[in-house]
Amino acid sequence: MINNIQKLHEYGKQTRPKMAPWLDQFEQEHLIPLKNLLKKEDWALFEKAYHHAVEGANSLHDELGYPYIHWELPPHAPENLRMEPPSSIDSSQ
Repeated sequence: MINNIQKLHEYGKQTRPKMAPWLDQFEQEHLIPLKNLLKKEDWALFEKAYHHAVEGANSLHDELGYPYIHWELPPHAPENLRMEPPSSIDSSQ
């Protein structure tokens, strides 16, 4: 998922070069740390960093004059979607 966001950012930098500094900033401050936490499988810190990234994205949209673009997480995960870390999933099911 994070790789897909980075690819979209690369596309955005080509099509909207004036946004490149903010896209680079977001990647350095949020996406790279999220990828590192995924590799470490530190799910508690990942969740905190994820929420921080959502706040960061919304702040950047506000700063850049796009307050109508805001990420909002649903209050609950969809019932048919497993949300626990991979280590807690029973592979025999």
